[in-house]
Amino acid sequence: TLSVSGTNNLGAVATTVTDSSVSMSRLKPTLTGATFNPTHQAIGQSVEVTLTFDSEMESATATLGGQPI
Repeated sequence: TLSVSGTNNLGAVATTVTDSSVSMSRLKPTLTGATFNPTHQAIGQSVEVTLTFDSEMESATATLGGQPI
């Protein structure tokens, strides 16, 4: 169960909100798979890279060969 309450910058107290359907984890997502299409490509040619994680992510950054992908 997650309960959230607080005050604003004027000191007005917010109503506490409680939700028992929330699931939180402090664990970092784990990379569970990586695919390359095509599997082999000539230098300088494009490759589609798909990364799969064990949990949903809002955003991610990655590099391949020192270049952002």
